[in-house]
Amino acid sequence: MCFIFKHKVTLKRFLVYYFLYGFGIVLLSIGLKSFLSADELFISNYWLLFTYLFFLTLIAFFVSYIGAGKEGQIGAMAIMGGLVFKFLFALSFFVFLRFKTEEDLMLLGLNFIILYFLLTVFEVVGLLRILRLRK
Repeated sequence: MCFIFKHKVTLKRFLVYYFLYGFGIVLLSIGLKSFLSADELFISNYWLLFTYLFFLTLIAFFVSYIGAGKEGQIGAMAIMGGLVFKFLFALSFFVFLRFKTEEDLMLLGLNFIILYFLLTVFEVVGLLRILRLRK
């Protein structure tokens, strides 16, 4: 994934790459559903979960990006705050889906963890690139 951020990372460039990355995840999901007929790999609320985590990651990135511009420990606290904010809201949505739907718990957890991990890795790599170039 580091090949994406070879040039100077600006907010506009990150947003373009992030939406392309999200589109890639969508294409992969559609491909798995249609070509492998892997409907049993996805929960019925998969697209709701994906959309929620996608935009939650975007919000958390903006919080971290704004905070990263601050000096010293305030910047580090803003980045950690963005990640914790994302984790708490994502986990609360997982609990909401757990109790409001009749999904297989193992499948729900697997879909949540995979999407959360994929989106968080991209966010963290983008933030590290931005911080590295600011110094």
